[in-house]
Amino acid sequence: MVDSEREEKIERFRKEVENLENVVGVGYDPETGEYVTLVTEKKPEDDLPEDQLVANNTTLSEDEHGVEEIGYLRAHSLSIDTSERLRPVPVGAEEQPDDERWVGTGGFIASVTDSSKGEWASDVSKGDVVRLSNWHVYVGDSFDPHRPIHQPFRGEKVGELVGSVPLKDGVKVDAAARSVSADDGWEIRGLEAATDGTEYGRSVVPNVTEEHSRATVTKSGRTTDVTTAEIQQINASLRIDYGTEDDPNLIRLDDCVVTTDLGDSGDSGSPVYLQENGALCGLYFAGSPTAGVFCQIGNVEEALGVRTITDWDPDIPPIDHGNGDLQEFKDDLIRYIENWPA
Repeated sequence: MVDSEREEKIERFRKEVENLENVVGVGYDPETGEYVTLVTEKKPEDDLPEDQLVANNTTLSEDEHGVEEIGYLRAHSLSIDTSERLRPVPVGAEEQPDDERWVGTGGFIASVTDSSKGEWASDVSKGDVVRLSNWHVYVGDSFDPHRPIHQPFRGEKVGELVGSVPLKDGVKVDAAARSVSADDGWEIRGLEAATDGTEYGRSVVPNVTEEHSRATVTKSGRTTDVTTAEIQQINASLRIDYGTEDDPNLIRLDDCVVTTDLGDSGDSGSPVYLQENGALCGLYFAGSPTAGVFCQIGNVEEALGVRTITDWDPDIPPIDHGNGDLQEFKDDLIRYIENWPA
């Protein structure tokens, strides 16, 4: 999320430079205080025509803007054969929508707070527990409620598509949700304790701000497992290619966070955490060989109408989370049977 003054500047700057050669977007660098033009390849100014120079196309002063190379940005799902079967299904495992050739990563667990946000299956209600990933992982084309989601590729069904945020120019998230099942677990694959000793995922940073400039983040994903990167730009407006090399499909997403290289194809849907304290801060969805891009968790929660679950009990599976009375009844019943007179 971004303050109104910066939002206006970024929007104006984007419109000024987005059609220049090699430009994929703009963002704000809190380290330098510059509004940055993000390009696939940075060229010397002497090699560019005068009408392609950022300085000749923006109303920002010379000390307000800069240029950074981040490569060509693609959505990071992957067409590949199966990975390993994992039970209980952890955060960071390979998942695949039914009848599709691509895979991505199953992300964090949340509960539905407002099913009027985004688009949801008609039988979803407040309090339902879901696992999140990206729109281009779970949906990919059109929203088909109750479409089976498998783990691993061509493996058993572990849930059904139940919610998403339609993907179109100007959205702030690439997000979708599936139902949880008895196969799901809370474990975050490859991650246990953050630098300060806190368990990963026990808190949320909804908005990445200036205070997180150059902070180290880490993610758990299907392809590259656990990786770390450094936050570079915030409040970025970027054109992401959701198509193929032969048939590009560019969609603009706003208010994103750009890092150094964080993931690869198949890592889409990975949760992103601050390494220092383990707080969940993002949902990874795109990148290049030199950069990663994630949606801010506050935007995901707002657009989809969910709340990240941070107070889980490892002894109660996600499918039973929030059913405290039911769990208590089960425990009482077991004790009653165990104490039944012989």
